[in-house]
Amino acid sequence: MSRRKRVVIAVIVLEVLLGLGWLWLTNAATSGGSSNPDAPRVIGQVMGTAMGILLGISPLLYLFARSNDRRAEEKAGKP
Repeated sequence: MSRRKRVVIAVIVLEVLLGLGWLWLTNAATSGGSSNPDAPRVIGQVMGTAMGILLGISPLLYLFARSNDRRAEEKAGKP
């Protein structure tokens, strides 16, 4: 499997895990009786920021993986 495919799969898996963690934390914060009323808002800001940062750097990660794939193909083509 190429590095490009691995990067895409890893980004998707991490986004899904962050989304599930967001749901779990929000549910835990709202179901607990002693939590701060601003807890869901703060959790949303933090998890949204984390997901945004991951999506923001994913094109850069993809470009690096593509570059590494091309370099590996050139190296494999040379005797």
